[in-house]
Amino acid sequence: MVIRKKTAHRGLLALLALVLMGMMLLAAACGGEETTTTTAGGTETTAGGTETTAATTETTAGGAGDIESVTVAVSLEPQALDPTSSKFNPMNYPVLANMFDALVSVNNTGQPDMGKGVAESWTISPDGLTIEFKLKDGIKFHSGDPLTAADVVFSHERALANNPEYGGLFARGFDHAEAVDNLTVKFVFTTPNVLFMFSGGPHLYLVSKAYFDKVGEQEFMAKPVGTGPYQFVVWKTGEYMDMVRFEDYWGEKPPVKAGHMVFVGDPMTRVQMLQAGEVDLVDTTPWDQVGALRDEGFNVAILDAAPSISVQFHTKNPKAPWGDVRVREAIALAIDKESIQKNIYHGIPNLVAWPAEWEVGYNPDLKPYPFDVEKAKALLAEAGYPDGFNMPLYFPMMGAEMQQAAEAVALYLQAIGITCEVQALEMGKMMESMRTWANDLNAEVVIIMGPMMRGAPDPIGGLQRQFYGKNPMGMYTNPQVDTDIEQAVVTFDNAKRGEFIADAFANIYKDVAVAPIVAGATAYATSKDLVFTPAAVDPAVLYLKNIARK
Repeated sequence: MVIRKKTAHRGLLALLALVLMGMMLLAAACGGEETTTTTAGGTETTAGGTETTAATTETTAGGAGDIESVTVAVSLEPQALDPTSSKFNPMNYPVLANMFDALVSVNNTGQPDMGKGVAESWTISPDGLTIEFKLKDGIKFHSGDPLTAADVVFSHERALANNPEYGGLFARGFDHAEAVDNLTVKFVFTTPNVLFMFSGGPHLYLVSKAYFDKVGEQEFMAKPVGTGPYQFVVWKTGEYMDMVRFEDYWGEKPPVKAGHMVFVGDPMTRVQMLQAGEVDLVDTTPWDQVGALRDEGFNVAILDAAPSISVQFHTKNPKAPWGDVRVREAIALAIDKESIQKNIYHGIPNLVAWPAEWEVGYNPDLKPYPFDVEKAKALLAEAGYPDGFNMPLYFPMMGAEMQQAAEAVALYLQAIGITCEVQALEMGKMMESMRTWANDLNAEVVIIMGPMMRGAPDPIGGLQRQFYGKNPMGMYTNPQVDTDIEQAVVTFDNAKRGEFIADAFANIYKDVAVAPIVAGATAYATSKDLVFTPAAVDPAVLYLKNIARK
């Protein structure tokens, strides 16, 4: 059984997109007694005075639709238990979103959805400078404290000070946040910032000021309480985290009563654990394993998600061969994207990597560059490179898909005389190098990377991170694209904003700033008796509440 879901966010490639988001924003800018013990296996933090964990794959119904417990293998382990003070919040998304609610919830097209989350409603002033939120009454933290506007302000100020990703959204144009009354909070800006509703609010996880005041910084950090459907039980670093259903949760009660989340970095190990019956659900399943798992009877859900897999050019050096748009177009034409999609990626990702029909700024004229070797050769000759040239081709060490793309591109470009010097870079080194390359007008760089063009939280976010000329890590610049981005960021009306986004992508397409190969996708595989519905918020987030019986 395969479920494919259209949405607006990221994938295995989720980690890459999250890394890019965090690094580029940084560049821009429980009840009962609790105990903590240390073991040889690492630090173990326990809440609720119990030694019982959810370390089981039993899925026996405990009531109407209840699932006693599930074991989930996830690729990412949190850096910290407090989402408002993590230095790199993307590492926290997969697990902590089960325990914490964000201020703004989004729907399956990535649009803020009024009423789904803790905010009952919101009002944006005509000039876009004030956003006022009304909170639902009666929401409780796991500590028993009620959620109030003061908690929103506390969470915001704490994240602003401690979380570079969140703080980067407020580097310019923000004035202050204030509690108007117990259930009303207002955010005031000096210039409109549409990204707050798409990236800021959905990633402002709410923590309790009352709980912080009672227990202090150390305990607050070690033993978290949120308002989410699950509450913290135990974390053994490097191994697992357990949580149980919060029976006083304000929303719909989820079927799963307890979750045991094990941290397994290697994707094939996760797949093997599923096949052996050791886990019930795995995230970021390798694309080449989807067919085999399906044939064995496992259920697979596929989420269309950013980023794409693309050839991305450093276009700031006119002396490099690919400083000429004809050379970039030749490279785009020489790659048989359809063959890669079908034969290497097994048809899992979408071939079209440009914004989709459900996204703001969709342009039906933006299609994959065709496969045309003869035209590619003619363009190279016209540009003065009839015999080709040598070209560095970097890719991040972030799973098999990126490496497979680099190897395939290198083979296709041989046919038009381009010899690729393929080089793998560890992700941290890639980020460091991108900052250096962006500011070096003599850099000769081509990379296999993941621009967030399709399935991002909002298209303007991906544009700003990958294609804004003033981004300190950007390798492309076009004054018209910069103008479009600047206008889109301050335009709340989707129709008008869509015009700016569509124009920006049309110019990027014309410039061949990137040669997309495939769109991104995240595959989740579950045991034969369960199904999983991916979340639109982030592909990296694995919501236990979205697991149900088949």
